[in-house]
Parts: sequence; structure tokens; C-alpha cells
Amino acid sequence: MTDLATVTDETFAEALQDHSALMLRFEATWCTASRASRDAFMEYAQSHGLPLHIATVDVDANPLIPTHLDIQVIPAHVLFLQGQPVSRIDGSIPVDMLHTHLRMTLGAGG
Repeated sequence: MTDLATVTDETFAEALQDHSALMLRFEATWCTASRASRDAFMEYAQSHGLPLHIATVDVDANPLIPTHLDIQVIPAHVLFLQGQPVSRIDGSIPVDMLHTHLRMTLGAGG
């Protein structure tokens, strides 16, 4: 399975500018919930079919983004539209529920 793009403190502004719809998954290698849901999330992220770019953020290696967004629970999923956060899900979520939430938020079919 191919890894997703990674957003860092240094590339965050560029990622927001480059993608009109961007979802960031905040995670950490030590987090049991992040590890437990990562494979299903990665599979979903590569086949979701929505007009959306998905990337991950390692909260330990990149502390500025989660601090700026007040991320206190991981995994966390934040959807940005036109550079602005519009939706957030804290904690693990089944991928079918995530897909339904994103589809409704984006107004997309599928």
C-alpha cells in the first residue's frame, strides 16, 4: 500500500493553497487509535472518489499545525475548503461514516 502525502509545518500553507478541498488526518506513531485505524483509512484515502486531496500530519514531528488548530485528540480529521477549516472529527471513525460525512460536506455524489 502506498503512503499518502504528508503535510509538515513547513508545507502546510502551500498545501492549503494548492488544494481547494483538503483533508488532513492528524496522527502519531505512539497512538494506539491512530495505528489501529491507519490501514483502513489509508485504503479509503486512495479510493474515495471524492474531489478531495487527503494527507497526513505527524503531530510529534509537526507541532505547529496541531497547536494552531487546537488538536487535542488523535487521530483527528480536519477538512479545509478554500484554505479554511470547515469540518472536524476528533477520534477514530469508521471509514463508511467518514465517507458519508465528507460526501455531505462536499455536496458530492458517491
